[in-house]
Amino acid sequence: MPRSVFVSIKYKNCQSGYMLAELLVAIPLMLIMLTVIHQVLGVCLAMWQDGSIRIELQQNVRFAADSIVRDVQYAKSITITGGNKLDVITEKYGASAQRITYSYDKAVQPYAIRRNKNDGSGAQPVIGGNKKSPVTVSVCQFTPLVKNAAGDPRTVNIIITALNTTTGQHFTIETAVTANLVAP
Repeated sequence: MPRSVFVSIKYKNCQSGYMLAELLVAIPLMLIMLTVIHQVLGVCLAMWQDGSIRIELQQNVRFAADSIVRDVQYAKSITITGGNKLDVITEKYGASAQRITYSYDKAVQPYAIRRNKNDGSGAQPVIGGNKKSPVTVSVCQFTPLVKNAAGDPRTVNIIITALNTTTGQHFTIETAVTANLVAP
């Protein structure tokens, strides 16, 4: 072999990589950091899931209250039976008067608030009543606040409380609505 090949190869005493002592210090520190990050992310994920469940519960209760308020605002007549059944007569959905009934159904778990348009379609759940959903209605109360000269309710107080049976969280909404078309 030519001598020039051996001359070009130079041996250096250089160290590449880490020493064993450095690795023995760095690896436990990295494990501690990863454990802390894992714990923080676990707490954040649990808080996010809790918030999502709470938001869904609030949306369901607000939707039910908004549906009832919308129908009561345009009612020509209101009847409250037993504190948990509300009948409104309205012309909002057509030229002829239509009776809409909201009732608190505790016949089967999960409890529900049902809306019946009394047109043969049957009572449909506004909130609760779905066996696949953990939401059940624990309180539904209709109370007349203001009555007209004839003694019929004109302003109605509505209280709805829903419960998430999985987490035990509950949400209550209370509102009052005045029927604009009921004679004072």
